[in-house]
Amino acid sequence: MIVKYIFFFVFVFLILSCVTENEITVPMIFDPNNEYNYFPVPGERYYGYDYYGVVQSALINSASVSVHRLPFLESEVISYAHAGLEIYIKGISYDGDWLLISPIIPRGLQDIVWFEGWVLSEHVFEERLERIELNIFGFTPDTIGWRFGLNGTYVLGDSIYPFSVRPSKLPEQDFYTFVWDYNNEKFHYRTIPGTYIWYPDTNELIHLTYLGSSQESSWTIVTDDFKYMLSEAGTAPGLRALGIWRVEDGEQVFSGQYLHPFILDAYTVEIAYAYFDYRIPYLDEEIIAFAEEFYILNPRQDDRILIIFCEYNFDTGYRRIIRGEYIHIQ
Repeated sequence: MIVKYIFFFVFVFLILSCVTENEITVPMIFDPNNEYNYFPVPGERYYGYDYYGVVQSALINSASVSVHRLPFLESEVISYAHAGLEIYIKGISYDGDWLLISPIIPRGLQDIVWFEGWVLSEHVFEERLERIELNIFGFTPDTIGWRFGLNGTYVLGDSIYPFSVRPSKLPEQDFYTFVWDYNNEKFHYRTIPGTYIWYPDTNELIHLTYLGSSQESSWTIVTDDFKYMLSEAGTAPGLRALGIWRVEDGEQVFSGQYLHPFILDAYTVEIAYAYFDYRIPYLDEEIIAFAEEFYILNPRQDDRILIIFCEYNFDTGYRRIIRGEYIHIQ
């Protein structure tokens, strides 16, 4: 019993020791697996799991807020957010005027159909958040192939935080491209998300566009003139997803697939279509007509899949079928 009272008084003493005149010390949230060691700002948390970056929860404070695809007023309005909507903040614009947000959707609520977008910061906070700059200082050891690892840091408060990214490049380019977003476990919402260009000879780092995703097993490259961004996604072998965007306005000009190796010549890329039962409804008439004729002239002998290869100029939108092949894919 005496021991119980001792513990009680010690506990009370510790609580009172945090309180001084007109001041209450708010305890930090400690996570032993988090290299930040604490989340010093209310609402800070991992984006779902601790292998995602740090975001902040907040509320929309205006009656009806336009959600834009990119952080400028001329960008497409993809939806509207209303006062009281709980959101995650997942990034900040270079000037601090805009926030990248996504809605925190309660289970069973189906009327919110947008995933993420940009809103003016004034609709969330009275004062703008201060952005944090990234710095790249070199390659990681044991780099393999055309995708290299890069090491970098950023300063948050009085501390320096390290991070690594997996950039990509075309063989003749003198720069590397990488995407920085909440998919990186070292991401912080006060850094600027999007696609970056890094020149190893000068150590110059350029934020090219707010577009881009760094999901697992994906790469992002840009054309030599920075006019288009190309991004691959997927984890399975065989046909891989390919998206192409125009950097200036963020418009997606192509969404489809390719089959390794990736072939790009200026604005022309080799794309692929798989012809089998459940894919036929998604194919256009030209591809279907070519496939049907190919089947007649080249009867299939085994379980290989017919793949139709095309050259596609994503600057003009012109597509040309170049060949068909039976290929084993998973």
